[in-house]
Amino acid sequence: MKRSILLAIPLFLVSAAPRSAEALQTITPGTDGIERISGGVMELGLDAILLVRSRSSSQGDTETSVLDATFVGGLTPRYFLIDNLSLALNVNVFYGRAAVGTSTAGADVEEVTSDLGFLGVVLCNYYLRLGYGMFWKPGLGAGGFYGTRSTPSSTAGLKLESSIYGGVVQLDLGFVYYAGPHFNLKAGPQILVRFGQEKFEGAPEANSLLTVEAAFNAGLAYSF
Repeated sequence: MKRSILLAIPLFLVSAAPRSAEALQTITPGTDGIERISGGVMELGLDAILLVRSRSSSQGDTETSVLDATFVGGLTPRYFLIDNLSLALNVNVFYGRAAVGTSTAGADVEEVTSDLGFLGVVLCNYYLRLGYGMFWKPGLGAGGFYGTRSTPSSTAGLKLESSIYGGVVQLDLGFVYYAGPHFNLKAGPQILVRFGQEKFEGAPEANSLLTVEAAFNAGLAYSF
Protein backbone atom coordinates (compact mmCIF):
# COMPACT_ATOMS: atom_id res chain seq x y z
CA MET A 1 0.00 0.00 0.00
CA LYS A 2 2.83 2.40 0.91
CA ARG A 3 4.59 1.54 -2.37
CA SER A 4 1.44 2.45 -4.36
CA ILE A 5 1.22 5.79 -2.60
CA LEU A 6 4.89 6.53 -3.28
CA LEU A 7 4.41 5.78 -7.03
CA ALA A 8 1.30 7.96 -7.24
CA ILE A 9 3.06 11.05 -5.85
CA PRO A 10 5.37 11.61 -8.91
CA LEU A 11 2.46 11.09 -11.32
CA PHE A 12 0.42 13.68 -9.46
CA LEU A 13 3.25 16.20 -9.53
CA VAL A 14 3.72 15.76 -13.30
CA SER A 15 0.03 16.24 -14.03
CA ALA A 16 -0.16 19.30 -11.77
CA ALA A 17 2.94 20.97 -13.23
CA PRO A 18 2.34 24.24 -15.22
CA ARG A 19 1.86 23.75 -18.96
CA SER A 20 4.22 25.36 -21.44
CA ALA A 21 3.50 28.87 -22.76
CA GLU A 22 2.85 27.41 -26.21
CA ALA A 23 0.11 25.14 -24.88
CA LEU A 24 -1.52 27.96 -22.95
CA GLN A 25 -1.70 30.18 -26.06
CA THR A 26 -3.30 27.60 -28.32
CA ILE A 27 -6.91 28.36 -29.32
CA THR A 28 -9.01 25.67 -30.99
CA PRO A 29 -11.75 26.91 -33.34
CA GLY A 30 -15.28 25.77 -32.64
CA THR A 31 -17.35 23.79 -35.14
CA ASP A 32 -20.89 24.64 -33.99
CA GLY A 33 -23.53 25.72 -36.50
CA ILE A 34 -23.43 25.76 -40.31
CA GLU A 35 -19.83 25.75 -41.56
CA ARG A 36 -20.31 25.88 -45.34
CA ILE A 37 -22.88 25.69 -48.12
CA SER A 38 -22.18 22.84 -50.49
CA GLY A 39 -22.10 23.13 -54.26
CA GLY A 40 -25.38 22.07 -55.83
CA VAL A 41 -27.62 23.68 -53.18
CA MET A 42 -30.59 25.66 -54.50
CA GLU A 43 -32.26 28.59 -52.73
CA LEU A 44 -35.42 30.56 -53.35
CA GLY A 45 -35.53 33.89 -51.56
CA LEU A 46 -37.38 37.16 -51.15
CA ASP A 47 -35.41 40.43 -51.06
CA ALA A 48 -36.49 44.02 -50.54
CA ILE A 49 -34.97 47.51 -50.33
CA LEU A 50 -36.80 50.55 -48.98
CA LEU A 51 -35.05 53.92 -49.21
CA VAL A 52 -36.61 57.16 -47.94
CA ARG A 53 -34.98 60.61 -48.14
CA SER A 54 -36.42 63.89 -46.89
CA ARG A 55 -35.04 67.42 -47.05
CA SER A 56 -36.38 70.95 -46.77
CA SER A 57 -35.21 74.51 -47.30
CA SER A 58 -36.57 78.02 -46.99
CA GLN A 59 -35.87 81.32 -48.71
CA GLY A 60 -37.79 84.36 -47.62
CA ASP A 61 -41.49 83.49 -47.47
CA THR A 62 -41.05 80.36 -49.60
CA GLU A 63 -40.55 76.94 -48.04
CA THR A 64 -39.62 73.93 -50.15
CA SER A 65 -39.73 70.29 -49.03
CA VAL A 66 -38.66 67.18 -50.96
CA LEU A 67 -39.59 63.60 -50.08
CA ASP A 68 -38.04 60.75 -52.09
CA ALA A 69 -39.01 57.10 -51.61
CA THR A 70 -37.76 54.06 -53.52
CA PHE A 71 -38.83 50.42 -53.17
CA VAL A 72 -37.12 47.49 -54.92
CA GLY A 73 -38.23 43.95 -54.17
CA GLY A 74 -38.86 40.54 -55.66
CA LEU A 75 -37.76 36.92 -56.01
CA THR A 76 -34.16 35.70 -55.90
CA PRO A 77 -33.43 32.13 -57.03
CA ARG A 78 -29.84 31.17 -56.16
CA TYR A 79 -27.60 28.22 -57.05
CA PHE A 80 -24.26 27.32 -55.43
CA LEU A 81 -21.75 26.48 -58.15
CA ILE A 82 -19.16 25.20 -55.66
CA ASP A 83 -18.85 25.36 -51.88
CA ASN A 84 -19.79 28.88 -50.67
CA LEU A 85 -19.87 30.39 -54.19
CA SER A 86 -23.34 31.24 -55.51
CA LEU A 87 -24.92 32.67 -58.64
CA ALA A 88 -28.29 34.37 -58.26
CA LEU A 89 -30.89 36.13 -60.37
CA ASN A 90 -32.72 39.06 -58.75
CA VAL A 91 -36.07 39.60 -60.48
CA ASN A 92 -37.53 42.77 -58.97
CA VAL A 93 -40.22 45.39 -59.27
CA PHE A 94 -39.13 48.95 -58.51
CA TYR A 95 -41.24 51.93 -57.57
CA GLY A 96 -40.01 55.46 -56.91
CA ARG A 97 -41.82 58.58 -55.85
CA ALA A 98 -40.45 62.12 -55.51
CA ALA A 99 -42.76 64.78 -54.08
CA VAL A 100 -41.71 68.44 -54.16
CA GLY A 101 -43.87 70.75 -52.06
CA THR A 102 -43.72 74.54 -52.17
CA SER A 103 -45.45 76.85 -49.74
CA THR A 104 -45.63 80.61 -50.43
CA ALA A 105 -47.85 83.03 -48.49
CA GLY A 106 -50.23 80.25 -47.45
CA ALA A 107 -50.51 78.74 -50.96
CA ASP A 108 -49.31 75.12 -51.14
CA VAL A 109 -48.27 73.42 -54.37
CA GLU A 110 -47.06 69.82 -54.68
CA GLU A 111 -45.52 68.20 -57.76
CA VAL A 112 -45.05 64.43 -57.81
CA THR A 113 -42.78 62.41 -60.11
CA SER A 114 -43.15 58.61 -60.02
CA ASP A 115 -41.28 55.65 -61.54
CA LEU A 116 -42.54 52.09 -62.04
CA GLY A 117 -40.82 49.19 -63.76
CA PHE A 118 -38.85 45.95 -63.64
CA LEU A 119 -35.23 45.34 -62.73
CA GLY A 120 -33.12 42.20 -63.17
CA VAL A 121 -29.60 41.50 -61.90
CA VAL A 122 -27.31 38.47 -62.17
CA LEU A 123 -25.39 38.42 -58.88
CA CYS A 124 -22.34 36.42 -57.77
CA ASN A 125 -21.61 36.06 -54.02
CA TYR A 126 -18.92 34.36 -51.98
CA TYR A 127 -19.84 33.31 -48.44
CA LEU A 128 -17.20 33.87 -45.75
CA ARG A 129 -17.95 32.12 -42.46
CA LEU A 130 -17.87 34.35 -39.38
CA GLY A 131 -18.99 31.80 -36.81
CA TYR A 132 -21.84 29.42 -36.08
CA GLY A 133 -24.35 30.00 -38.90
CA MET A 134 -23.30 33.57 -39.73
CA PHE A 135 -21.67 34.45 -43.06
CA TRP A 136 -20.54 37.63 -44.79
CA LYS A 137 -21.47 37.39 -48.47
CA PRO A 138 -19.78 40.11 -50.55
CA GLY A 139 -21.07 40.07 -54.10
CA LEU A 140 -21.15 41.94 -57.39
CA GLY A 141 -23.84 41.88 -60.04
CA ALA A 142 -24.95 43.45 -63.32
CA GLY A 143 -28.19 43.61 -65.26
CA GLY A 144 -30.77 46.00 -66.66
CA PHE A 145 -34.04 47.80 -66.00
CA TYR A 146 -37.03 49.13 -67.88
CA GLY A 147 -39.91 51.26 -66.69
CA THR A 148 -42.04 54.36 -67.11
CA ARG A 149 -41.82 57.78 -65.49
CA SER A 150 -44.65 60.22 -64.88
CA THR A 151 -43.56 63.87 -64.61
CA PRO A 152 -45.69 67.00 -63.93
CA SER A 153 -46.13 69.23 -66.98
CA SER A 154 -46.42 72.99 -67.25
CA THR A 155 -50.18 72.51 -67.74
CA ALA A 156 -51.97 71.98 -64.45
CA GLY A 157 -53.41 68.48 -64.03
CA LEU A 158 -51.44 66.95 -66.91
CA LYS A 159 -48.52 64.51 -66.72
CA LEU A 160 -45.67 63.86 -69.12
CA GLU A 161 -44.98 60.16 -69.71
CA SER A 162 -41.51 58.87 -70.54
CA SER A 163 -39.70 55.53 -70.80
CA ILE A 164 -36.64 54.86 -68.64
CA TYR A 165 -34.22 52.03 -69.43
CA GLY A 166 -30.58 51.07 -69.12
CA GLY A 167 -28.06 49.04 -67.16
CA VAL A 168 -27.63 48.16 -63.49
CA VAL A 169 -24.59 47.51 -61.30
CA GLN A 170 -25.17 46.10 -57.83
CA LEU A 171 -22.70 45.82 -54.93
CA ASP A 172 -23.81 43.54 -52.09
CA LEU A 173 -22.09 43.84 -48.70
CA GLY A 174 -24.70 42.03 -46.64
CA PHE A 175 -24.71 39.21 -44.11
CA VAL A 176 -26.69 35.97 -43.91
CA TYR A 177 -27.61 33.80 -40.93
CA TYR A 178 -28.49 30.15 -41.43
CA ALA A 179 -30.89 29.19 -38.66
CA GLY A 180 -30.82 25.63 -39.99
CA PRO A 181 -30.08 23.67 -43.16
CA HIS A 182 -33.18 24.99 -44.94
CA PHE A 183 -33.89 28.51 -43.67
CA ASN A 184 -31.80 31.70 -43.60
CA LEU A 185 -32.16 35.45 -43.03
CA LYS A 186 -30.28 38.15 -44.95
CA ALA A 187 -29.58 41.80 -44.15
CA GLY A 188 -26.96 44.44 -44.83
CA PRO A 189 -25.87 47.41 -46.93
CA GLN A 190 -26.24 47.43 -50.69
CA ILE A 191 -25.38 49.90 -53.44
CA LEU A 192 -27.51 49.97 -56.60
CA VAL A 193 -26.40 52.05 -59.59
CA ARG A 194 -28.80 52.58 -62.51
CA PHE A 195 -27.62 54.29 -65.67
CA GLY A 196 -29.32 54.72 -69.01
CA GLN A 197 -31.74 56.99 -70.80
CA GLU A 198 -35.10 58.70 -70.43
CA LYS A 199 -37.15 59.00 -73.62
CA PHE A 200 -40.26 61.20 -73.76
CA GLU A 201 -43.09 60.37 -76.12
CA GLY A 202 -42.56 62.16 -79.43
CA ALA A 203 -39.13 63.52 -78.47
CA PRO A 204 -36.39 63.01 -81.10
CA GLU A 205 -33.65 62.38 -78.55
CA ALA A 206 -33.35 60.75 -75.13
CA ASN A 207 -31.89 62.27 -71.96
CA SER A 208 -29.16 60.58 -69.95
CA LEU A 209 -30.12 59.03 -66.63
CA LEU A 210 -28.02 58.13 -63.57
CA THR A 211 -29.25 57.01 -60.14
CA VAL A 212 -27.08 55.85 -57.23
CA GLU A 213 -28.91 54.36 -54.23
CA ALA A 214 -27.15 53.18 -51.07
CA ALA A 215 -29.67 51.37 -48.92
CA PHE A 216 -30.26 48.53 -46.44
CA ASN A 217 -31.36 45.24 -47.94
CA ALA A 218 -33.32 42.59 -46.03
CA GLY A 219 -34.65 39.20 -47.06
CA LEU A 220 -35.12 35.52 -46.34
CA ALA A 221 -34.63 32.29 -48.26
CA TYR A 222 -35.34 28.55 -48.23
CA SER A 223 -32.63 26.07 -49.23
CA PHE A 224 -33.27 22.68 -50.81
